[in-house]
Amino acid sequence: PISHGSQQFLYLLTEALCDQGDIVLVEAPTYFVYLGILQSFGTKTKSIPMESDGLDLAHLEKTLEGLKKSGQIKRVKMLYLVSYFQNPTGISTSLEKKKAIFRLVKSYEKHAGHPIYILEDAAYRELKFPDTAETPSLLTLPGAQNRVIYSGTYSKPFATGVRVGFGFLPEPLRSVVMRIKGNHDFGTANLLQSVLEEALDSGLYHESITQL
Repeated sequence: PISHGSQQFLYLLTEALCDQGDIVLVEAPTYFVYLGILQSFGTKTKSIPMESDGLDLAHLEKTLEGLKKSGQIKRVKMLYLVSYFQNPTGISTSLEKKKAIFRLVKSYEKHAGHPIYILEDAAYRELKFPDTAETPSLLTLPGAQNRVIYSGTYSKPFATGVRVGFGFLPEPLRSVVMRIKGNHDFGTANLLQSVLEEALDSGLYHESITQL
């Protein structure tokens, strides 16, 4: 779905997926604005320290195991990652670590009794130097299409006033989020989407990223 910036997509997703008292695993530190969204829904967080290439896997496993033993694993709904040039650390998660994170989280679903999604926030993905290697998204991993939620935006790489974001997410979440989106605002502003379409078609968007 298209959203009014990725901020709205994150809000809609959390509204659809999380109940009060549910748990979302997050990086430590992480994007503080999303922490505010989680707090507004009464959602709890469990923080996982960062290493130079992404989450500390040993700490992630220890946290999941602790939640399993305490019975709280049933309240875990997703893991939130800012996987490219993370805000605020600037760290990008390596492909090897993405694969390991996906396998580890998926292995605890049987204890949770429901899907545990991974939310990959790629807001800064395009803001890289030309010689920086491109790391594939979690969405490219086998079986990830049913468990990975991908969030992107044009506001940060192009123009902050052009509030257009987007997300890829599996069913049945997609239908629920689309319904909530309609209840919020009947759809993202056509004018902003038209401005963005012109920027993409004309090449202005890519010229701007190169200059940045």
